[in-house]
Amino acid sequence: MTENIQEKIAESFEKHYNQFGFKKTSVDDISRDLRISKKTIYKHFNSKEQIFKYLVQKISVQFRDMIEPKLKEVPTYEKKMEQLVFIIFQDIRNWLKESQDSFEFRFQFELTQKAFQEAYHSLVKDLFIAGIEKGEFSKTNIELTLRFIDSMLLESMKLIHINHDLGIEQDTARSILKLLK
Repeated sequence: MTENIQEKIAESFEKHYNQFGFKKTSVDDISRDLRISKKTIYKHFNSKEQIFKYLVQKISVQFRDMIEPKLKEVPTYEKKMEQLVFIIFQDIRNWLKESQDSFEFRFQFELTQKAFQEAYHSLVKDLFIAGIEKGEFSKTNIELTLRFIDSMLLESMKLIHINHDLGIEQDTARSILKLLK
């Protein structure tokens, strides 16, 4: 029952967030929408920031669940990492094309970007660690390397956001693999 109420709160938050953005979405809005007290909301979430984080985590798990099967059949961790980069770019391009004309695009982009980053970060980390264990990647400072990779991916995503037709997947994948070897 608790999980069901959390889901309803998160869904209501997402609806308001997509329409008005984070700043203008309030616990009062969610309370009115669901016809529950603010006290009930605060039993499940300490703040609207926590609702946002819950929603990002939920979407992140969905992204990860969609991507993992695509990587299962890829034979090496190097190829898995390369494939993941291509999947990231494909997903970003598809999402941008579907969402760009929408008025709520700016708000949805922020939420989706955070969820993408969380999902991809955890996948990159898992692939990197497994690749080290298999001897495909060099053992370096994992957290620092992951930050470099996150930065490369984020900057590449920004470039794709500006120019959807920019073909930088191969260069990004090559740069990441050089960093890992």
